[in-house]
Amino acid sequence: MIEQGTLELPKDGLAGLRQNWRLDLFAGFLVFMLALPFCLSTAFASNFPIWSGIISAAVAGFLVTFLSGSPLSIKGPATGFVAILAFGVQTLGSGFAITGYQYTLVAIIMAGAIQIILGLLRIGNWRGMIPDALVFGVMGGVGLMIIIRQVHFLVGVSPESVDSLGLILEIPNTVDIFRSNLINKNAAFVGFVSLFFMFVFSSIKSPKILPSAVVVLIFGVIMTFYFGFHKSANQLLVARSNYSLTLFELPNFSKFYIWKSLEITFIVLIISTLETVVNVKTIDAVDLYRRRSSSNREVIAVGVGNVISGFLGGLPMIATMDRSSKNVNNGAKTRWSNFFQSLFLVIFVLITFPLFKFIPQPALAAIIIYAAYRLNSPKLIKDLKQVGNEQLIIYALSLLGTILLGVLWGVLVGVLTTLIVYQLLGATPSSLFRIKVTTTQKKRKIRVHVENAALASNYPSLRKHLRDIPEGHYLIIDFSKAKVIDYGFMEDIYFFAYTYSIQNGKIELNGLEQHQAVSAHPLATRKLVRKKLVDKSKKVNMIQQGALDERQIDVQGVAAINNARFKPNITFDGVKLQGFHFALGYEIKYSENTFAKFFGVTRIEFSDIFLSKGIRMSEQSHKMSVLIVYGVEAYVPDFTLGRESLLAKLIQSVGYSDIDFDEYPGFSEAYLLKGEKESEIRELFNDELITFLEQNQGFNMESRNNNILIYKDKALMNRIEMEDAIEFTENFLSIIYKANQKDNEVVI
Repeated sequence: MIEQGTLELPKDGLAGLRQNWRLDLFAGFLVFMLALPFCLSTAFASNFPIWSGIISAAVAGFLVTFLSGSPLSIKGPATGFVAILAFGVQTLGSGFAITGYQYTLVAIIMAGAIQIILGLLRIGNWRGMIPDALVFGVMGGVGLMIIIRQVHFLVGVSPESVDSLGLILEIPNTVDIFRSNLINKNAAFVGFVSLFFMFVFSSIKSPKILPSAVVVLIFGVIMTFYFGFHKSANQLLVARSNYSLTLFELPNFSKFYIWKSLEITFIVLIISTLETVVNVKTIDAVDLYRRRSSSNREVIAVGVGNVISGFLGGLPMIATMDRSSKNVNNGAKTRWSNFFQSLFLVIFVLITFPLFKFIPQPALAAIIIYAAYRLNSPKLIKDLKQVGNEQLIIYALSLLGTILLGVLWGVLVGVLTTLIVYQLLGATPSSLFRIKVTTTQKKRKIRVHVENAALASNYPSLRKHLRDIPEGHYLIIDFSKAKVIDYGFMEDIYFFAYTYSIQNGKIELNGLEQHQAVSAHPLATRKLVRKKLVDKSKKVNMIQQGALDERQIDVQGVAAINNARFKPNITFDGVKLQGFHFALGYEIKYSENTFAKFFGVTRIEFSDIFLSKGIRMSEQSHKMSVLIVYGVEAYVPDFTLGRESLLAKLIQSVGYSDIDFDEYPGFSEAYLLKGEKESEIRELFNDELITFLEQNQGFNMESRNNNILIYKDKALMNRIEMEDAIEFTENFLSIIYKANQKDNEVVI
């Protein structure tokens, strides 16, 4: 579908390696720095040998990435497996860690084999029927179980209990050991400072050379020598806990059929499959090229990886969200970035292996506690509530079910809760999995009527109808008779709207004004409002009845000054920003508060846009204001102009050379100017334009296909900033038009 867009798809295979190896190598290196500490901490928290996480990441990068249906997702071990793997090692081994480890490897292998079968049965096509809130709730419950266990290791105490209740009851004993033992006080210092580093450094939004987890590892090794942990007989170092660093054991299949082993198998299967498909869906949304991954192929690839990783003694794997997001954000183009991050991991381990024995347990506990905390971050809960209380209810009950009854029951509780919520919202039992649709067509206008309930669980039924819609038509989806439209369905419709617009089609959603949203979120669940007597004019303008908020009043004021018509409505038109790099790693959900004015025949359009990384990474989502200039009456080469930074200087060494001007050192120091056609860019940035930019610093610019994007920061502009941005844009256009006119006169 990208052929109709503005970007050329990166090549795959060896051709992609030749074309993009520098970018993929650089992205792979940055992902490696993030992956290393989490591979180590996840293995430690799972009661596995510390190198088992490296094995999993290596299998993922060297093999699974080439089988994968997703070009940019990074596969590897994840926090979600920790609780069940630790449980497996302790219970299957009856107290003998090595034996439990061997039996648990079998569960990983069996889970991978079942995944392969599920992928062949095309299970990925039906994953959307399970609400994301349910997945978040189950993973949140797992996260709390991890935290309860790891707080003991944070102060240098190895707990004896397996279940959450037993671990809670052990806390007083852990506190007593901490108070009476100097070594444990030192360990607690390392643990709490490491945890402080994780929270503080991770909250810094400006570019960082080292991830916070790497800083914690370095700090932990230094503290080992400072406090003399390596000289003590205490089990504070990872090298002394459960296993030798050189241990290698094969899986033991003698207990594969017992219930505990089967329970672990199915839990690993559920976590690996659900997490993989949810995360791949999110990565597709933030991929600059909007490539569509094959969920079924991804499930098969991860299943193959789990089988091989289990046989080699490694952890199970998923398509990870944090690492995949960082991969996209750092400019990865192809699947080779996953290969490179695994290559860096293996090389680093081979070189620094002797240092592993000096890593203290409290440092790794801090890393895994922070990762588990993010599964239940207050921002996630807040955003779920903003989407709608029904999402929060599904999340909360799934979480409680997981903590009290286990992962399998947590999923079941979440499914039952979802079905009950649908019923309470007005959906009938017959509409839970099947949607009633009628289609009418008049010339190139197609109207699809949704007549009962529009739910995530029955969206696959609608998808069959949408697949038959030809490209390039005007599609109207009418919800006026739908009793309820849930959040998950709105997410799916939004994604369809985006992809259909790329196919030169237009989409309009009708009937939403007859529904009442359960929250202010633009994609919130909606219930049909039935009124016996409704004035016709009120019915038409129902969606506009609400008063403008403070933000809209400000934008409307600026629009009025510029004799422009203000449109507060939310529109699904992120496709018009396709090709601009400012939103790399984000999904452009919608735009709102829009107005446009003309500079001659050049259209200058202002809008507020919402950049999202999905609910799970909602703390990184944000709104920002942009100006887009269409129909520029002069040739403008593609370029990106932004503020110079330390990270930007590092990026210059991997294919993004900064275009400097020796006669203007101030401009060159303040701005990072990039673009492939350097000679044309230098011609555009003449003396007058550079002087203007030196005097008006603070704006970032991108040019793509003779359209120009201008923004100040990745935040909303206030009224003064909006007026300044419009003035800046008009002055910029005046300068380039003036230069273009002179060039034309010279040619004549």
